[in-house]
Amino acid sequence: MGIFRVGLMLLLTTFSLYAVSDADICKEVEKISQESKLIYEKFEDTKHALILLNNTEFRRILTTKPSCMDEKTHLRYLEQYALYLSKTADYHTPRYLEPLMKMYPESALFHKLLGRFYQKEFEKHTLPKMRDAALESYKRYIEFATKEKQKIDQDIQEFVKHGGLKKAQSTWADQLNISRDIPKNAFKAHYIDTTNPKKIVASERVTEINVNYPYKDFHNIDSGHFGGYWVGNFESKTDEKKVFYISFSNSKLRLIIDGYIVYEGQSNVEIPYTFTKGFHKVEIEYLNGWHTTTLAVKILPEITKYTQQELKERLNLLEKNELAFWYVGAYESKNKDNSIHITLQKSDKPVVLLLESHHASTWKIHNPLQTSIKAILIHSSTPQSSIEGEIDKNTSILYSQNRLATGYKLFQKCSCISGHFHCEDGVFSPKSFIFAPEGQTISGFSGAYSIHELSVPQEIMNDEKYAQIEAQKEKNEAQRKECSQNKNENFDTIFKK
Repeated sequence: MGIFRVGLMLLLTTFSLYAVSDADICKEVEKISQESKLIYEKFEDTKHALILLNNTEFRRILTTKPSCMDEKTHLRYLEQYALYLSKTADYHTPRYLEPLMKMYPESALFHKLLGRFYQKEFEKHTLPKMRDAALESYKRYIEFATKEKQKIDQDIQEFVKHGGLKKAQSTWADQLNISRDIPKNAFKAHYIDTTNPKKIVASERVTEINVNYPYKDFHNIDSGHFGGYWVGNFESKTDEKKVFYISFSNSKLRLIIDGYIVYEGQSNVEIPYTFTKGFHKVEIEYLNGWHTTTLAVKILPEITKYTQQELKERLNLLEKNELAFWYVGAYESKNKDNSIHITLQKSDKPVVLLLESHHASTWKIHNPLQTSIKAILIHSSTPQSSIEGEIDKNTSILYSQNRLATGYKLFQKCSCISGHFHCEDGVFSPKSFIFAPEGQTISGFSGAYSIHELSVPQEIMNDEKYAQIEAQKEKNEAQRKECSQNKNENFDTIFKK
């Protein structure tokens, strides 16, 4: 093989010396194509077959068809090149295939190879967007292969038929729901201790999946051994696209729809899924692995999330001189169902609510004084907070791509220990409300690390309150400088005071 590679290098050198005319290119390309094919088929050496194409006159035809070549021949060469690319580990298919596809958008092979790339990425990382990309490429492959009367790959047909999903070999229903008691448009929840998984500790009927507790605060199940199984039949009146917004951490989750695995993973995820008209069985299996359990699963219509500039433009359309901006900040809910209850106080101006949390929460609005709410802006760091309660149908509900503001406490406490200065996290920053309409500031503040319920606003943010925040910052900075002079004592200087 070593002699062969030396010969190949000499061949490459010889080819590189050619100064060929446009007419000669076709002859050279055909010769190189055959040499490369020999390397690929006889020696099963895709890498060097590709090197030969990339380092000779062949590379000239990758971007432009020479006048001496017809389109059918040109496409044949490009498909040979694409095939070798697809079998080389250190390449990026979209990057190299897309220029070829622009020249020949109806090449069935190009779409097939691109689909395979996306399928592998989906199977490796369980990314729904990769599955969607694979399906789109494969559908085009089938369309153009059918048009050219080519034989369709059966594995690809099966992939498309089932939406890129694999059939679950079994589900927890075989152990936990033997009676097949499945409610309509709701979930039957089964809670287990994974040290004794066949015993159902508790079960209940729920409309939404939410579990939020530390240690043993939920049916006396140790959080590190908590397992949950939810199953329900959900009806779609028409074909409709929904999104599963799933927030969890330090745990594993599997989503199964109609017996097919839609997601299996260990991180926050947004999963788009198109339901056809009729009933669909939705199952969720969950294994926790931490001293706290935090899980939220919401099935919602696809949500539009606005940029900061887009939010600013939307707010500018409101009567900005007559609005009060009330901010509510939280790290998480204190309730087991991930809800945060807020009760609005009376306002002499219409209100814009800014609801910010780290963990996905269900904000439940209580408005006994019928305060006018012009708009509600929502953001959570994990997908996806939502709102319920006393909300007028004309109130604008706007979801943000970015934080609305920062923090859940007004004043930051700091400490100095042996020259080390430390300040608490979660402090409110007035400057973080960067998409506010001109001249507007947050006029009401409420917040806490973990919230069960609270009154909004807790604090009226006037000039005096903002001055107090700045004064506290200056005080903390002075403490920091003083602390830095308090270095750790050492053995040689401890008595030299």
